[in-house]
Amino acid sequence: MKLIRMKLILVPIGAIGFIALIAYLFTIYGGINLIIPAEEQLFDAVSKRDLVRVNEILKSGKVKNIDKGFGGSGTSALIRAVENNEIEIVKVLIQAGANVNFEAQGRVTALHMAAYFGYLEAARLLIRHDANLDIPEDQNSLTPLHEAIWKRHVDIARLLVESGANIDAMTGDGRNAIMMARRLGNDQFVSWLEQRIQKNIEIDK
Repeated sequence: MKLIRMKLILVPIGAIGFIALIAYLFTIYGGINLIIPAEEQLFDAVSKRDLVRVNEILKSGKVKNIDKGFGGSGTSALIRAVENNEIEIVKVLIQAGANVNFEAQGRVTALHMAAYFGYLEAARLLIRHDANLDIPEDQNSLTPLHEAIWKRHVDIARLLVESGANIDAMTGDGRNAIMMARRLGNDQFVSWLEQRIQKNIEIDK
């Protein structure tokens, strides 16, 4: 009789039939596809915003590389979750060990995504878990602070500065945070940033 061996479990196909076999394997493996890698299933579940499925896959213990990048951009599950602004999924992935500083192609991080799209809660969560504030992406050396200023997300820009982001970091075309904000006509943020710099100078005296 033909046998299928999986984890030393012998299943006689002729005895239980194909449908019963599938149900049996589903019970054993918790609904995890045995052909598609668990990392790919996880990324797909994150992309579909399916928190239940994400939890199911992570609890299966079959995800060996939670930071595996997919697609031409090498996007990780965490970066995709932030891109989708799925905070609960972001929390679950971080708790499962996802690297908040994972760099996709072009050195893009999850914090870059949060800053670019204006996702304040996601940015706070990443910073709380020690996200690097000053990684420059490759295209124009934009840090998350530059991204926030460029997209006019003042709340995130302030959060980054208050969290210790380097305001002197230069973009590829030679602009720091104040120069970029001034160029974009964001006088209110420029004024706030200058006051903060002055306050820091006085504290250091």
